[in-house]
Amino acid sequence: MKYFLFFLVFFIPTFAHSETITIVADEWCPYNCEEGSAKPGFMVEIAEEVFKKTGHDIVYKTMSWDRALEAVHKGQYYAAIGATRREGEDLIFPAKPQGYSRSYFYVRTSNNWNYEGIKSLDKMRVGFLEDYSYGKALDNYIEKYKDDKSRIIMSSGEEPLEEKVTSILRRDIEAFPEDNYVMGYYLSNNNKLGLLRKAGLVTEKPSPRDEEVFIAFSPVRVKSKEFVKILSDGTEELRKNGRLKEILKKYGLEDWEQDVFGR
Repeated sequence: MKYFLFFLVFFIPTFAHSETITIVADEWCPYNCEEGSAKPGFMVEIAEEVFKKTGHDIVYKTMSWDRALEAVHKGQYYAAIGATRREGEDLIFPAKPQGYSRSYFYVRTSNNWNYEGIKSLDKMRVGFLEDYSYGKALDNYIEKYKDDKSRIIMSSGEEPLEEKVTSILRRDIEAFPEDNYVMGYYLSNNNKLGLLRKAGLVTEKPSPRDEEVFIAFSPVRVKSKEFVKILSDGTEELRKNGRLKEILKKYGLEDWEQDVFGR
């Protein structure tokens, strides 16, 4: 009987404090991919690896990005995947990022245009996504010309990248900005390699801090600060023990600290 009581006292607290952590975003593969798939995205897998060690379950759901941010702000869900400090100012961020996003403009390979600052967008029809931030300069440009269809085509939807690539191939737009990892993964997995090319960095001299991406937590959830510390420490642990490298390899990627910074 004494042994049985010890078993209950020792084990009940562990399970009593476990939670289901729902993380949300629109599909942004390979960061976060199809909900329920064998390859849900490397950031989803990072979260799953980290939190299972502390007894918590991860549930991943896809929805539009603006809806995801709003729901996390209100505490309807725990965290948003792929948030930057710029677009998720009120969220709670881990000390260490779970990814790194460097964006370029993309054009058809036959187009010799290159982005060289805002002035180079004159006479270009560019596709942008609604409710996304592209940095101060481009955000101001979008706000100024958002109703001018000769300059800007805004889009949204469940598969925004597919829409943008289709638009550029049929010449509805001439260029659009996209993350390097996202674009490379999409082109290689949809038999479209060679159809588009990079045409200059979206931010000419990007700050490394601005390009970090996170699983960022709700400001109104009581355990958010606890969870961001678990996630930050856990991400570094995965890096040290080699598991992060294994996860990224599934998506054809290297650790961003090596890929971008050469560490």
